[in-house]
Amino acid sequence: MMNFNLDNLSEIIDEVLTEFCVTYPIPNFQSKEQLEHLRSVLEQFGASALINAELMEAISLAPKKFTLEAPKKDGTDPKLAAILKKKVKNNDTGRQVTVASALNYKDQKGAGARSAYHAAAAMLKGAGYSEKNVDMVDDPNPEEPQYYAKQKPQVTPQTKATPDKLTQLKTLQQKVAIKKAKDKEDIPQKTQKLDAPKSFRDAMLKNSRQKGDGKEVELEKKKQLANKAIDKAAAKSGGKAGFLKLETKEGSGEFKLIPTKDIKRAINNLMSGNKLSLEDKKVLKLTTKLVTNPDNGDVKIYIAGKIAGRHPQQGYQSIDIATKNFPLSDDLRNFALNNKLNVGKASEGAIGKKVLTPLKVASSINKEKPIVKTKIEKTKNGVKFGDTEINYKKVPETKKLTDYFIQQGLKKDDAIKRAKLLIKQINAYNGKIDDLANVAKKSPNGEVDFNNFGKVDTPEDRKNTRNNIHKGIKLFFAQELKKYGDAFGQSELANKPENKPIFDTLDKLDKLNSKDLENDEKAREEYKAELDNLILHLANSIDFKDAVADFTEIKAGLQFLSEGRRVLFPASENFQTADIIIIPDNTGWKDSGAKSYEEYLSKNFQFVTVSLEYVGGLSVKYKGGGGSANYNKILMTVYKNKETQKRLLSIQKTYSVAYANQQEMKKKDVDVMEKELNDTINWAIKSGIITKAEANAVKNIGIEQAANEIKANPNAGNCGGKENQAQLKRAIQLQHIQLHLTGVINNNDMEYTRYGNFNEKLSMKGGKASKVNDDVVDGVINPCYMRPHHNPGYTQSEDKDGCQSFTPTNQNPAHILSFKPDLVNFKDEA
Repeated sequence: MMNFNLDNLSEIIDEVLTEFCVTYPIPNFQSKEQLEHLRSVLEQFGASALINAELMEAISLAPKKFTLEAPKKDGTDPKLAAILKKKVKNNDTGRQVTVASALNYKDQKGAGARSAYHAAAAMLKGAGYSEKNVDMVDDPNPEEPQYYAKQKPQVTPQTKATPDKLTQLKTLQQKVAIKKAKDKEDIPQKTQKLDAPKSFRDAMLKNSRQKGDGKEVELEKKKQLANKAIDKAAAKSGGKAGFLKLETKEGSGEFKLIPTKDIKRAINNLMSGNKLSLEDKKVLKLTTKLVTNPDNGDVKIYIAGKIAGRHPQQGYQSIDIATKNFPLSDDLRNFALNNKLNVGKASEGAIGKKVLTPLKVASSINKEKPIVKTKIEKTKNGVKFGDTEINYKKVPETKKLTDYFIQQGLKKDDAIKRAKLLIKQINAYNGKIDDLANVAKKSPNGEVDFNNFGKVDTPEDRKNTRNNIHKGIKLFFAQELKKYGDAFGQSELANKPENKPIFDTLDKLDKLNSKDLENDEKAREEYKAELDNLILHLANSIDFKDAVADFTEIKAGLQFLSEGRRVLFPASENFQTADIIIIPDNTGWKDSGAKSYEEYLSKNFQFVTVSLEYVGGLSVKYKGGGGSANYNKILMTVYKNKETQKRLLSIQKTYSVAYANQQEMKKKDVDVMEKELNDTINWAIKSGIITKAEANAVKNIGIEQAANEIKANPNAGNCGGKENQAQLKRAIQLQHIQLHLTGVINNNDMEYTRYGNFNEKLSMKGGKASKVNDDVVDGVINPCYMRPHHNPGYTQSEDKDGCQSFTPTNQNPAHILSFKPDLVNFKDEA
């Protein structure tokens, strides 16, 4: 066992734990706060086993040298000795080093050093050896001394290292040595950004689009906006007055109260160009993030609202600094990096929304042709989809089919239910074929764009397509992480503890895909389990969590492909309610040998109903997702009452009355909409679709939801005067009544929908995603219900005359649910 002296640890702390020394320049042995801070920093370097007394004593002692054991080149086996003398390149230093030296680089931080290690290990393996054949002993003259220290540790009898402590110290010392070497040799650091203005203020004045004194005026306005955002974040955080309450760690249940005056002081010093004190930097790191998007030049400041030092979606207040100002974005990014402030893109981590989409993944493997056009033509018997004929299914006679089900042993009531269900499925199937033809009509030359992952016609095609998608995912993930790391001074993001399992899982999916997934149920279940694990790993990674919703479309597609379904990913907006398309397969329907079509259906009911279940468009959501527009969902819904669809589509125009031009509300337009809504309510009551109690509840809920919207946008319509605002209030009330009425009528009168829904649900434990649950409905056996989304978020605007308006982020939205919600006892959404 090797011994160590506390003097050795003091050098490590002096070199590596600069954050501790800056925050607490004078060690206090009695301070629990200092001990906790030092412990948290050391944990990052794997030294958590050291006791507090040793840590605090070490930083008070003079530095001494500390070394690690280095591998000695073993010469006992001539063949092995020859291999150990061979050279591999360390791209971090640009040097050719021996295999013997490179074998010691396994845990180095630099990608070049680790690459050299893997090359050396491969040489050993190729010759029939392993690292176990190489003795690791002292090497007084290492080739690259920066990876080792120059002396052996001094042994003191007072303090001995346990194996656990020694291992952690070795890891720590290696990182110190690498840092020293890189500083000394001036190895280029991709993450180092030195070309930056001296202050935030300098960057603003240098790159402002204002002229003269307007630059200072603009900067002062930004300060005022920042103060308002701080107060708003504090009020929403639930802390006591004058304090921002933030959870110390997600899911911990422990909170920190930060005085808003301290945050305002730090922000003011930042934006005024004053020197930031240690306390200012500490407060800024806990509460703020400078958003500098290298893709669009936008600049913002986020104020944390939930978690200290983090800014998850809907967990912050935002201050707009600039839009499309690339020079300012670059300067402030470099300034933040040089000053070790929180900086990044709008997403919390490396990858945000609208990044991990099927189109972008397809582009990573098919740069020349990421999209393929498929011609869809209407035929006499159905449609021709590319080279494939997809024919309508004959609708069976109800009585005949029922009788055959009874002959199969079903009771009469069960036989009737089964016959009705199967007929409903076939009608829905035929309707989905018509939907494909209608999409083609709206496309130039009847050609529809799909993402190019490969063919899906045969089992081998689908296997190859899954391989292509796996490859595209890995390439794209790696590219996006590198792109972010280069821009924001973060290297080796793929090897972060929370990111490495993502790539490991992708490797497992590759191996499982080598099996016959469509016929091997056990292998298919394992494949599905790894897809679920991939979602969990993505959701638990700060770098990927904002992008999981987009990636869920690819996950759903892979899952259905493994089941033998012909899945396509639309690359255009032609399929309004669908994120993936499942093309039907006619090859299994063979009614030869049966006396009649109805007899065939009754004897093969299980096969037939499964083949009809998931066909056509499928909406894919993650954790429920945002509400989607009702208009297209209504178009894709078949109702029991033939008048329902027409009436629901007509009342959707309350949206344009309420939001089209809020400065010029016309009373007659509002009156017309009020009359139509009342007529629809009376018709629905008379038709037995809703009750009077439901109608009253709809009105009350609509007025209540409208009040919330008006409260959030009190000055909307201000330039039209008080009467204009009174009519705007009426219009908004009618809009929310319509939104709720649509949901109630739709759910009560729906026969089936010609679209399905795939909702990826997650169970959480201790702030982490722990389990995946696929909530999948086909729209027929299990219908797709609506839950109105009254609070989708708003875009507020103010023109040069001070006229204020707002519009919701989505038009007449509603969530898709697999169960019928209670819309009478309705609670507002958070």
